[in-house]
Amino acid sequence: MAARIEKAVVPGVFSLDGADFDVDNNVWLVGDD
Repeated sequence: MAARIEKAVVPGVFSLDGADFDVDNNVWLVGDD
């Protein structure tokens, strides 16, 4: 059994107090085959 970890960076928009900010979200995918 091998563990697998992958990182994906996805763009998004963060809204706070009526202001929008472009952000990059780090998403970690962890699982086994």
